[in-house]
Amino acid sequence: MDTTYGGGTHDGAADAPYSGGPFPGWGGSGLSCSGKITATITWSPDYQGEVLPQQTVYCLEHVYCVADKTCNPPNLVYGSADDGLGDASQGHFTGFMTVTNSWGYRLTPHQVGGDVTSFMVNDSPSASTPGPLVGYTGSSVTYQAAISDALSITFPGAIQMADG
Repeated sequence: MDTTYGGGTHDGAADAPYSGGPFPGWGGSGLSCSGKITATITWSPDYQGEVLPQQTVYCLEHVYCVADKTCNPPNLVYGSADDGLGDASQGHFTGFMTVTNSWGYRLTPHQVGGDVTSFMVNDSPSASTPGPLVGYTGSSVTYQAAISDALSITFPGAIQMADG
């Protein structure tokens, strides 16, 4: 399966719109990444006439958003980050810069086969860093969607028991 991306914008940098990759920016006026990103996953046959069998495939989406800014105490200025999946953002001070991030995963089933050879998934993540401040200012969103080849679920603290 092949994946193509579209949508999203990145203010303050020449590489907008972004399409599934990280795009940090530098400057003192504040930066933001936002907008709906759509991933289209399309099956490509291995040979002419190959038919995709009816099946359920699982799409794993990974989203990572970060906003960081150089600053000195007591003037700590935090950016905002939202992975669009409902995960809380976390902010911390590293000693010379503030970092706010949000990240998460989503696994969704999709029916494919016969004439249905593609599907779309989308998310609206965002990251923004306010300005102006002197020094490094960055905001980036990384979005990736792919078919999961193997599905394994582990529950923390679970005990595996032998038959007997």
